[in-house]
Formats: sequence, C-alpha cells, structure tokens
Amino acid sequence: MDDESRWLTGQPILLRDVYKGQIKAAIPVTVVEDGPDRLVFYVRPGTPFCLMADADGRLTKDVFAGHRLVELRWQGYEQLSIVLPGEAHAVIARWEGPERRFVHWYVNLQSPLVRTPLGVDASDHILDVVISADGQSYEWKDENDFMRAAAAGYFTPQEAAAIHGEAERVIALARKQKPPFGEGWEKWRPDPAWVLPGLPPGWDAPPAGHPTAR
Repeated sequence: MDDESRWLTGQPILLRDVYKGQIKAAIPVTVVEDGPDRLVFYVRPGTPFCLMADADGRLTKDVFAGHRLVELRWQGYEQLSIVLPGEAHAVIARWEGPERRFVHWYVNLQSPLVRTPLGVDASDHILDVVISADGQSYEWKDENDFMRAAAAGYFTPQEAAAIHGEAERVIALARKQKPPFGEGWEKWRPDPAWVLPGLPPGWDAPPAGHPTAR
C-alpha cells in the first residue's frame, strides 16, 4: 500500500465486525498511526456505536440470534487498539477515570483487518484475553460463548484451535514484554484537539468481502 492511501493521524474511520456479509457491530475510531508496520486507533467514551441485538432489540452475544443493530454510546474505558497487518488479533490498551489510570491490556481475537472505503472490517472471534498491566497474568473472557459457537459450527475445529493458539502466542509476547507490549503505550495520550467521531453515511452498507475466522 502506498502512502497516499494511508489514513492521517486524527482522521476518523469506521471499524466494523462483519461475518459472511452480516454486520455485527460498527464503531467510529480515530487514527493514531497508519504505517506499513501497524495501524493504531483510539476509542473515546461517548462515541456512538452500533451493537448486535436479537429480534426483540435486546443486546446479545449470541452470534446466531443477532438480527439487527441498536445504537449506543461507548461508556467506560478509553481504548487504544494496535493491529499489525495480517495478524488475527488486536492488542488494546485501556484507561479509566479522569486521571487516565492504565487498567490492563485487552486482546481481541479477530480475523486480519480488511480495508474498506470507510475504514476497516474484521470478523470478531468471540474469545478474548484480559492481560494485567505488567503483562504477567491473564484471564480468558467469553470462553464459554466461544466454545458454544464452535460447537454449533460457527468455527471449524481447525479454526477454533488456531484462534486459541493465537491467544496463547499473544500471552507469551506480553510475558516477555515483546512489542507492542513494553513500548510505553501505557503513557500515550490523545490529542485534545481531536473531535468525537460519529457514524458516517453508509456505515451500514453491505460488506464487499466476507472476513471469517482465518
């Protein structure tokens, strides 16, 4: 990819979770860095986003029950996502409170990013890992949901094994303080001039491709 096609620091783009043509979630993010080695973007509390709901409009993690999207406002952590080209995960730094206390690392298992006219699409792999601020301890998140989805055929056995293996690889990087861990991202601060991004026109356009498990 040439430099002219890269996004600028401070530019809003759209991050979507898609699977076989269906949008599962969408959130506008702010570009921090877009280079040949990584894409880094930021989510600020108050950002409007859309999340999967069932037929009655209730939020759900059941990947088979999502029929429509409902619009919400991001509450809780500030998040900085670091994604390497071709990698099947994002490493997310999280802060909380007005003092911006660094809380932990959050590893989102997902398919490699696919660039779109509005931003990037990926397919969420349900399983996540929460890693301590020092990188030395961790806990699984949504493991039961992941196993249920795999048992129901959302992932093949080979895909499920690869997703779990990807998580173990990132856990090992954290323990050894290999990039992006140990690079000082905990002290990063957003530009106060950045405005809160909104969902852009066409955010719900059908995905051109179909990111899946691998």
